[in-house]
Amino acid sequence: MLSGGRSQFIALKAKMPWLDINQERHYAYAGYEGMVELVKQIDKALYNPVWEQVRRPAPWEV
Repeated sequence: MLSGGRSQFIALKAKMPWLDINQERHYAYAGYEGMVELVKQIDKALYNPVWEQVRRPAPWEV
């Protein structure tokens, strides 16, 4: 999910990767170099190892 900071909790509740594209972000996404940076950040968000752990059932639900 790509959104501003207000929507991050929706993504976290849905247990899905989220990338902040708000104006106060840490990376610039303008031009060719910006697109390359955006793809890098999307890749890091999608393949972050935390998502495997988050999607597992809680120990008390097994």
